[in-house]
Amino acid sequence: MDSLSTEAQKDLKDLGYKVETIPGTRQIRITAPTKDARGALQALIADADAEHGNTLSERVRVWFRVHTRPGRAVFAIAWVGFATWFLVHILN
Repeated sequence: MDSLSTEAQKDLKDLGYKVETIPGTRQIRITAPTKDARGALQALIADADAEHGNTLSERVRVWFRVHTRPGRAVFAIAWVGFATWFLVHILN
């Protein structure tokens, strides 16, 4: 911003904005207060992560339906197959 009255600067500061004059110029830098918004966003993310069934192991159990006998078998076969493939590629 090129110029701003001292009254307008005071009003912005009262609202929580950071107002500073760039040395050697008439330009003014205004920084918006984002601390509260960041805190609210972090709280929202924490709430979403706290949902039941939102971990990788819980998702895998749902995908493979490991609560059933066929699901456990498919999961075991897939895991053994992956482990075998991984070892072959690491050792070669």
